[in-house]
Amino acid sequence: MGITAGTRLSTSHLEWVGRDRRAPFGAGNHAVMHAIAVAKKVAELQGNRALTLDPFDAETQAMWLQKGFHKTQTELGDGLRRLYIPLFGLDYGSMKRDA
Repeated sequence: MGITAGTRLSTSHLEWVGRDRRAPFGAGNHAVMHAIAVAKKVAELQGNRALTLDPFDAETQAMWLQKGFHKTQTELGDGLRRLYIPLFGLDYGSMKRDA
């Protein structure tokens, strides 16, 4: 992924991403795309290399993995892992198309 900082690096982080049945289709994508845009601006100032997020459950984790996120080594319990997506060098087009 082009991230060569060892096991620890500076990131922007979303504590929790869950799914609400009442939310309109694509609301999660819009929220994460907004978070990526803000994280990229922050990265210019402090050098963050990735956006991480903690999925609410296994179904949500699988959804974000399908959208280009990757598992980190950080275990959250119940088989969940903190997920990440690099802030530089990626085309986020598939997430935009799904929104």
